[in-house]
Amino acid sequence: MENSKSLFDSFYTNFILRDLLAKITPGSIIFSTLFVISSKDSSSFVEFISDLTFWSSIILLGILWITGIAVQGLGEILVWIRYFPKDIDNRTFQEIRLEFLKRASDGQKQENERIIVIKEACGNTYVAIVIALFLFFLGGVIRISLHYPIFVKQNALYIPLLATLVGFVF
Repeated sequence: MENSKSLFDSFYTNFILRDLLAKITPGSIIFSTLFVISSKDSSSFVEFISDLTFWSSIILLGILWITGIAVQGLGEILVWIRYFPKDIDNRTFQEIRLEFLKRASDGQKQENERIIVIKEACGNTYVAIVIALFLFFLGGVIRISLHYPIFVKQNALYIPLLATLVGFVF
């Protein structure tokens, strides 16, 4: 009974929280945003998902997981995801963490790991949502410029200004 509880806890903590929520969910936000922007109607997304075979689903989950890793990397580069306070450097944080791990009980270590994974999932999802909103905005500008070329000609000055503003945000 104890082994099954340990197996369930490990599966929950390591797979469902870390991989599914922290990596695959942000990856699926980006993937679905790109799919919806590039398709003519939203029903094609549902058809695409329903037509997946087992092996293509596994491949898609891998792609989503890798996309989630990229989202996390972008969040770390932009300092939108931070693992420790601003006033503590990485070396000091690692020393504090190692000291905690030496003294903590197994329950405290497991709770700490869960908090880290939940924080990672929230941070990655936040970055994915910001990227998705940016992509929807960019997709809208591109669609307007393709369908209404006169809009682009009349407002040619605003497009570089808008691109500069978006560059400052990111």
